[in-house]
Amino acid sequence: LQAGETLALSGRFVALRRTKNRSRDAAAGREDPEGAYTAWLRERLVDLMPFASIEQTRIDRFSRRRVLRKVAHGRERTRVASEVIPMVDATVLLTVCDPVGVERWMRLGLGPQKAFGYGAFLPTIDPREHA
Repeated sequence: LQAGETLALSGRFVALRRTKNRSRDAAAGREDPEGAYTAWLRERLVDLMPFASIEQTRIDRFSRRRVLRKVAHGRERTRVASEVIPMVDATVLLTVCDPVGVERWMRLGLGPQKAFGYGAFLPTIDPREHA
């Protein structure tokens, strides 16, 4: 990467918000899920803003997927629960200011579920397509 370079990144993330001891879909209770996911993404891009100028964010697609997870509260026995998580595909168009910072941000990923293959943003499309 070079300073001043325009870059388009595409990625998939799980948009969950923590409430007390639980996680919930970032669009839960919202009439506009795409707007809710856009807001969630923009909040997470704060870590990138010192290193790049965010020109555009776009939600390309979203769906919900049922997953299993272990649950235990206090002395309660661990059990497996079914949960629905939101999977969101998005594109971020940015101008690089600090190449090292942008590369580090890309390695770290974004949001919960990073360890499970979500939250990675990769340069996958030509930024001139968005001009």
